Amino acid sequence: MARPLCDSEFIYGLHDSGGEEVMRAARRPGWIVFSERIGSNPQDFGSRDYSQWSDADFGVIVRLNHGYEPEGTIPVSDSYQDFARRCGNFVRNSSGCHIWIIGNEMNFAAERPAPTSRRAMRPPRGVKREADEPAWSPRELPDRFSALQEGRRSGRSRGADRDPITPEMYARCYRLCREAIHAQPGHEDDQVLVGPVAPWNNQTTYPGNESGDWVKYFADILANLGATQCDGFALHIYTHGSDPALITSDAVMEAPFQDRHYHFAAYRDFMQAVPQTMRHLPAYITETGQIDEWADVNSGWVKAAYEEIESWNKQKGNQQIRALTLYRWSRHDKWYIDGKPEVVKDFKEALGKGYKWRVDAVKPTPPQLPEYKAAFVQGGGLHAAEAGQTLVTHFVVRNEGAKTWSKGGRNPVRLGSTWQNQAGEPVTVPPESDFRTPLPKDVKAGETVTIQGVKVMIPLADGNLRLTWDLVEEGVTWFAEQGSSPFVEIVNVTPSPEMQGYFEPVTKKWVRGPFLEAYRQYGLEITGYPLTDQYVDEDSHLNTQYFQRVALEEPKAGQIRLRLVGQEALTAQTEIDGLNADIARLTADIDQLHREIQALKDAMQNGGDGSVTLKPAIEDITDQLPRTAKDFKRRQSSAIKYLVINHTGGPADLAIDKLAGYHRDRGYPGLAYHYVIDGNGAIMQTNPWTDTVSDQGYLGEGLNIAIAGKFDNEIPNEKQLRAAAQLCAWLLVELRLLPDAIQGVSEFVSTGSPGAQWLKGQRYKDKLLAYVEEAVDEATKPGTPKPPVDPKPDPTPDPVEPGSAAELTALREKLQRRESELAEAQTRLAAMERELAGRDDRLASMQSQLDQQVAKVAAQQAEINRLKAALQQGGGELPAAPPLTAPAMHDITDQLVKHETLRYATRKLNKITHICIHHSAAPATIPIENVAEYHVKDRGWPGIGYHYYIKPDGATYQTNRMETISYQVSDNNSYTLGVCVAGDFTYQPPPDTQVDAAARLVAWLMQELDIPDANIMGHKEFPKNDTSCPGETWLKKVTWKNTLLDKIRSVRDGQNGYVGQRIGHYVLFWQRTDTWAQQDWEAAETYIGRFRPTAGFSVDDAKTAEYVTIVGGDAGVSFDAERTLQGAGCKVERLAGKDFADTKRILDDLAASGRRFLTFPG
Repeated sequence: MARPLCDSEFIYGLHDSGGEEVMRAARRPGWIVFSERIGSNPQDFGSRDYSQWSDADFGVIVRLNHGYEPEGTIPVSDSYQDFARRCGNFVRNSSGCHIWIIGNEMNFAAERPAPTSRRAMRPPRGVKREADEPAWSPRELPDRFSALQEGRRSGRSRGADRDPITPEMYARCYRLCREAIHAQPGHEDDQVLVGPVAPWNNQTTYPGNESGDWVKYFADILANLGATQCDGFALHIYTHGSDPALITSDAVMEAPFQDRHYHFAAYRDFMQAVPQTMRHLPAYITETGQIDEWADVNSGWVKAAYEEIESWNKQKGNQQIRALTLYRWSRHDKWYIDGKPEVVKDFKEALGKGYKWRVDAVKPTPPQLPEYKAAFVQGGGLHAAEAGQTLVTHFVVRNEGAKTWSKGGRNPVRLGSTWQNQAGEPVTVPPESDFRTPLPKDVKAGETVTIQGVKVMIPLADGNLRLTWDLVEEGVTWFAEQGSSPFVEIVNVTPSPEMQGYFEPVTKKWVRGPFLEAYRQYGLEITGYPLTDQYVDEDSHLNTQYFQRVALEEPKAGQIRLRLVGQEALTAQTEIDGLNADIARLTADIDQLHREIQALKDAMQNGGDGSVTLKPAIEDITDQLPRTAKDFKRRQSSAIKYLVINHTGGPADLAIDKLAGYHRDRGYPGLAYHYVIDGNGAIMQTNPWTDTVSDQGYLGEGLNIAIAGKFDNEIPNEKQLRAAAQLCAWLLVELRLLPDAIQGVSEFVSTGSPGAQWLKGQRYKDKLLAYVEEAVDEATKPGTPKPPVDPKPDPTPDPVEPGSAAELTALREKLQRRESELAEAQTRLAAMERELAGRDDRLASMQSQLDQQVAKVAAQQAEINRLKAALQQGGGELPAAPPLTAPAMHDITDQLVKHETLRYATRKLNKITHICIHHSAAPATIPIENVAEYHVKDRGWPGIGYHYYIKPDGATYQTNRMETISYQVSDNNSYTLGVCVAGDFTYQPPPDTQVDAAARLVAWLMQELDIPDANIMGHKEFPKNDTSCPGETWLKKVTWKNTLLDKIRSVRDGQNGYVGQRIGHYVLFWQRTDTWAQQDWEAAETYIGRFRPTAGFSVDDAKTAEYVTIVGGDAGVSFDAERTLQGAGCKVERLAGKDFADTKRILDDLAASGRRFLTFPG
């Protein structure tokens, strides 16, 4: 008869049914693991009956997968609720199982859901499930164990372009599924297990886990859930080979994962990462094997595996592993056991031991509840709304913290919300519409409360916006800041009629909101036609619009006033004065460079006494290390482009031959480094420059320099840094590289080397670069004493017979010494010439900056003249704007991958008549290098197809010369220029920052190439191109083509900004509809009385101040508001103590000292 959980008392098991007879015959009814693909259709009630196995006393575990690659093991985040309902449906109608796993190897990129997997999956088709599995498995991909592939894999992997499943996202999905399963009658006490994490996989990185450590990923999931929200977990574990000794091997990985086991013992890494409060929960190893397919040999591997788990389980206090299931019985893939009698014999011999897991081996530990933690049980559901609406919803929230939530008092707990756009930038609503909904009562720890009448205002924006709901203890903290998980949903916001406004066909400009009211009220005789669209001025940060006869701005919501155009002329003149000061400074810098170069030339003319003495003492131990020379890749020295800094990741005194042995164990032919610097600063050469362990990526293009030690919490000692700087300085000279060639390995691949302190914390990269510059300057300083080439004078030879053999030998030795001296002198001279060339390059760069500044001054002077003419004219159209300058961009044309043999054709610029707009049709976060690699390696093109590429933050990259006829719009390439806006705009347009950048770029290209508006076309608009690019929203729905063209015209109009009269100092306090910062105000009374600043509650008013002091933490005046003020050009300082008394003390101390600010003078 089946046990209540339909589980087994034994630890034996098999993945798939069909082999259970082996366990039945041994009277050891163990576990059977099933894998089901159920989709996320909440109307699907398909199920399966497992009773035939549970009734026979077998333990049944079922893994619930949303789908298989590329559908995702769990769905995209906005389908989590539907997936949870589908899980509940499946469980309710299935018999014979009470243990369920949610998802599989969530950190493995191939298990991430592709965007197309939003569709509901088909329902199950009866008992035989193998037909639902894919024809191939992601487990066959080498990137499944990506941390073992560093330096030996390609830059692309399946699923890498999809959004990762972070621990927070998985925990959210798991929690919903667990609640849905426990809600089913008869399943209230089911075990819902956390899905197994792929061991040795570092593909999923996120803040706090930049290396992608799989054990930390697992631990972070458990930390997100806690002991009360988790029923147990599943694991996967293997050995890398069939030798039974690998079961107990303690071999570890190389840096940065030197703390992780390499074989079967990796299960201990997971078990030791489980929080103490969760060690009473059941653990199941639901897949184990030998990585490669099972050889039909009774090697004892199976017996050894079960003996290891029994050894773990019987140790006092160890969390119990209830199952170890062999992968797999069925013949669906190459890892099958069915039909391999020797493996079955090994399994039978293990069954004979009768190993069982122990009940109550670990007692539950009462969890230490955090002070602030809220679980959102129900609510939200605002999937679509119109901008400007105020909607009402409700939430059910459970207090999972230790602190009672107060309904009233000075610091009540309320429910609030914030908005962000797709780029992660805050989207604000008016302060009076920043609703905070009170609780209906005080809520104690463990209680659940329903909050009705929750209001939220939809911002005046459009597209898919991120709405975050969270509790806030007013004046103290948001719960998310204390580690609690907020509730997040994506809302599709459509423009309101007010936002859509009136389109003026004469000038093809939109007029909206209060500007439209003024336009209609005063008429054409006063305003004239609109010349620009409404925009936010960069200086005043006010909504602004220019018309033919007036310019208007919106200082407060709904209020319109005339813009002070005369102020613009004064502002432009002030900017010119600043530019002239910059020119004077640059001229002085150039004069100094002239003097330095002349000093170098004088030193060279005086016989080269400014000699280069860069090469440090280096011991070549290459031949003393274990290495297989023939297996190294060969390259020319000219292929070296980088000096790659590593840390060894272990103790600084680790023997170098042992380090080389570790590298050979990982499959390298020898030590991967070219130089190693030990703990005393001694430099050892460990490989020739021409040898490398791989000809790909940074390994193929870099000299690898390792500094002994691990630098996550500390940096190399002074001797190591000085030695590394001397070595790098010499190598830069020898290889003719610039200092920016010095890079850490973490700047090429996701890894912990050369330590967390390389680019963060103490940033020892900066210190190393400073020492390198110091070493080069010292060695190339004119007049540096030249060290003697040979400290010993030529010995006086013994008298020899003229013409004898002895005389010839002596002469030959003297000649060799002289040739050596000459070679050294020539080396020093060449180094000095390179230094001179470098200084000339700097001079040219300075001169270029000077020319640019002079040109900018001329442009500003022209703008002043234009504005003065506009003032004198008093009406009519403004004079034409000055020519546009090229927008800021990064030219990476020569850095992107090119085809080995194919090359694009070229053309003259006057042949370009059209600009083609593309979208990348992929996540905007994909690196440009991956796009280029796809075009070259997958499509066989000579290079990337686009000429320009624009990221979501507006960063612009040139990827081809304009003369290049690249492949980007079939049959129309010869006369088009391709601009790609990164992202997929099928359902929503690009963010404003991206469109603004595209407008600046395209407007400048149109000017340079004399291209009219009508010739700016999307890819789909060109003949013979059947494509959706650049997205459905280009010509339909929000028609971002019109938005782009409007912004291009605004750029061409060349209107400048206004800087209004500024408040000197504003002290800003928070205020809500029914409460305000009374305690903060009282704390600031002495401060305000001492300095007499402007004080108030308006962020808009504060934006007009030069200095802003925010009183209190960001639970009052938010961090988003602080960033808004900084963006408005304000100097912002926040004064917030640990409590109100501490805040008052800070303010009083400032008042007593006569200082307004802690961080600013005055």
